[in-house]
Amino acid sequence: MTVTGKHEPTQLELAQDHLDRAVSRLETALKGRHDSSAASSAGLEAALRESASLKQVNADVSQRLDGAIGRLKAILEG
Repeated sequence: MTVTGKHEPTQLELAQDHLDRAVSRLETALKGRHDSSAASSAGLEAALRESASLKQVNADVSQRLDGAIGRLKAILEG
């Protein structure tokens, strides 16, 4: 026993404490990866929605341009 009345930790107690801290660090790291993965997944879904929207806009603009070109050709040839 020490002067303060507390006992010195045994090898087993030190090892248990070391293991507890290591497990805690692993849990924190895994949670961080899960959170990061969820954010990445959400970002990917948002990017896919935006891509689909832009493809639709592109198709609409292309169709309108084709119509305008057709009208201009008709005017120039007419």
